Amino acid sequence: QQQQQQQQPAMQPPAYTLQQSQPGQKFDPATELVLDQWVQAKRDKDFVTADTIRSDLRARGIEPDIVRPPGHDAVIDTDVEQKLDMWVKAKRDKNFGIADSIRAELRAIGVDPDTVRPPGFDNGLSPQGAGQDLTLDEGTEQLLDRWVAAKRNRDFVQADNIRSELRAKGVDPDTVRPPGFDAVIDATAEQELDRWVQAKRDKDFATADAIRAELRQRGIEPDILRPPGYEAQQTNADIENQLDMWVQAKRNKDFAAADAIRSELRAQGIDPDTVRPPARDPPVLQAAPRAVVPLQRATFYAPVAPATKLVRTDLYSAAAPSLPAARGLGAVQQVRPALAGVQPARQVAGAVQRGVAAAVRPAMRILSTPAPGARPPIQYRTTPPLSTPASRLAPLRAPPSAQQREIERQLDRWVEAKRAKDFVTADEIRSRLRKIGVEPDTARPAHPAGAAGVGGYGAVAAVGTVEPMAKRQRLDASQGTVYLK
Repeated sequence: QQQQQQQQPAMQPPAYTLQQSQPGQKFDPATELVLDQWVQAKRDKDFVTADTIRSDLRARGIEPDIVRPPGHDAVIDTDVEQKLDMWVKAKRDKNFGIADSIRAELRAIGVDPDTVRPPGFDNGLSPQGAGQDLTLDEGTEQLLDRWVAAKRNRDFVQADNIRSELRAKGVDPDTVRPPGFDAVIDATAEQELDRWVQAKRDKDFATADAIRAELRQRGIEPDILRPPGYEAQQTNADIENQLDMWVQAKRNKDFAAADAIRSELRAQGIDPDTVRPPARDPPVLQAAPRAVVPLQRATFYAPVAPATKLVRTDLYSAAAPSLPAARGLGAVQQVRPALAGVQPARQVAGAVQRGVAAAVRPAMRILSTPAPGARPPIQYRTTPPLSTPASRLAPLRAPPSAQQREIERQLDRWVEAKRAKDFVTADEIRSRLRKIGVEPDTARPAHPAGAAGVGGYGAVAAVGTVEPMAKRQRLDASQGTVYLK
């Protein structure tokens, strides 16, 4: 076996190596001529000749795809440079039709502008200046200053001449000195920017456009220096503290202090109703009294099943909300005192039999939480008996009073005033509503969708614990059946 291994010829390394192949590498004139022929064959779509030349070059250890990558093999002369400048300018001016035409012309001669002039273009320095420090000499800085001054004076001919001179030195002034970079922001300019922002807030777009044009003549771009949300980014620790004090004053019903803080914040360009909407930091509400009610598995209808049967059924802890009698549920209002402090025992059956079933005859939908060790919770939905008196449904069908309609109209006006940034009118309406006991920030929160998914008068936080919500539940009456959802 050793003799066979010795008789086998040794493996020779392939002649094709890429050690000599580097991007932009220069070779002898004969090899350069072959590379030019390979590039020309590719341009002429003569791929058979191109593949043959590639094979010959690889046999000599030269990889043409590395030595002459796309874009590198292009002959960049003065005319091509001008076309590239025209292509870049067309893109900046949003003339995409002209830019596409120039791109097609350049690609026809083997120049890919997206490769030769990529976005950013070497931080304003052309490939001839690649690798040098971004710190420009004094002469170049003076040329840039003259270019900026020519643009401000609307002397575009001189500006274009200076741009061409800078690009010949490998510097792109549009990248080195972008709009807004050369702006001198003094106190007057700051005031003009503030006026521009205020005009936009007041929907006075004619004034805003006039101020923008005036600022642009000075080389200041307001859309860059004061973007949307600029004021919100300037909030510091003091402003955050004021916002916290404003929220706390509203919680404490100290509306005079809250209005004073709101005025101070608006003077600084910050609207607390927008930065801190009611849904962002909801107040902590106290839990309602706890009540435990035993429910029958099949139905919640006491006259059908005796109390002894109710006691032997599975117990479920259900939330018993405190319902206002003003909504027409006077009978249900009598249930809560009867259930206060009732524990699941013999007293439960008596309480249920005496008052619960008779009072809650309108159909109820109760979502219950099972006690530990009990079966999974069941939704209970019942329908009232056919003998439900119509007198109990009359209060629910009553149309809203004139006072309620007026309150709703004032709330709508308050919302529209806030949307229109008419804070004076909004504050006046808020004050009038508060005098009659209506809090518009609670009745019409900024983001009502934030409370989606929470129904009823309260949310069940634990077994038998109810946390009241700010907005009362709406009751609908349809065909003699009332649903408490």
